[in-house]
Amino acid sequence: MSAIQEPSRRRTGCLARALATPLAALASVAATAVVVLLAADLVLLSPDTYKTALREQRLYDRLPSLIGAQLDYLTEDRLRQIFAGQLDPDEPPDGEPAEPGDGSPGAGVRLTGGDVELLLRGLAPPDWLRRTTESALDQAFAALDSPERPIEIRTSLVELKQRLAGQAGVDTALRLVESWPPCTAEQLAGLDEEGDGSSPTGLPRCRPPEETIARFMPELERQLDSLAATVDDEVDLGASLRSPAPGEGPGGPEESPDPRALLSFARTVVRLSWLLPLALLLLVTALVVRSRRSFLLWWGAPLFLAGFVALGVAVVGRLAGIGAVEQALSGDTAETALEPEVAEVALGLATSVLVAYWRAVAIGAVLLAVGGATILYGARRLYRRETGRT
Repeated sequence: MSAIQEPSRRRTGCLARALATPLAALASVAATAVVVLLAADLVLLSPDTYKTALREQRLYDRLPSLIGAQLDYLTEDRLRQIFAGQLDPDEPPDGEPAEPGDGSPGAGVRLTGGDVELLLRGLAPPDWLRRTTESALDQAFAALDSPERPIEIRTSLVELKQRLAGQAGVDTALRLVESWPPCTAEQLAGLDEEGDGSSPTGLPRCRPPEETIARFMPELERQLDSLAATVDDEVDLGASLRSPAPGEGPGGPEESPDPRALLSFARTVVRLSWLLPLALLLLVTALVVRSRRSFLLWWGAPLFLAGFVALGVAVVGRLAGIGAVEQALSGDTAETALEPEVAEVALGLATSVLVAYWRAVAIGAVLLAVGGATILYGARRLYRRETGRT
């Protein structure tokens, strides 16, 4: 009877191994995908990743100069288009009809990139920029985690208003005036005709003598107070990102779908994705595992292979990702949109994020490979013990 059952048992064992092998390979592929996806969830959807990237690029110290350089670059690009006949010189930069000065603070003044840099350095110190930006990042990612709540990214401007209306604002305005070229005789004559210096802006577009600047000081302080009064104490950067209320959207009474709900569902799937390779390995166990050694072999080999493949994906992905970003920010499209230094900083930020992501993938891959190798080593030790080898 046993002789009759032996061929049947062998055929069953061969069939089980034939089924278990592709299942083990599929478990290895699934484990590789789990490493890549979990790293994306942990790194790309964490505000700390972007905070670190901003600090590494010293963006808060460099932001005023970058904004000034970008404004000058856009102005130069506009002039190039005008000289090439591609743009009407009478058309304002935003494409809207130009309006005359209305007497408000700053009306009629056209600031250069250097002027904007000077103003930002005086009114928005790096520490304030860092705190404001990091707070906005925390609120933005918190909103991603809570699709049931409206998007709110609130930024306080109280400190900025205080600096604008205080001594910092006066000092910054004076440094701005001192950076301008000296007034000509004609400009000085125009200032003398105004008497009390009550021009629409309170500031001439040249550097007058010290006694003239002193005469402008009361008007300057009044203009800065008026300008600070027009600034809100708080702004909600998420207002433009919120979905319209029912009945307000272009589609009628139906509410626009919130992509955060889909993202939340996707993150839940990713965080549970490790159950797939686990289920496949348990199925393999039920099919072919009949001893401790076979258990270690059928579990260790797929995990080691998954870690090895994931490590290769991390290396190739890092090189390909950085190369793609460099090509995107160094091509013709970037050259016409971003000033070279701004493009360099953007490249540095993108590279920092990509490096952090692929580093996390590599760490997960190494842990998986080491775990698989350890299990295989345990199988080898068990085999030697069973066979009496040392």
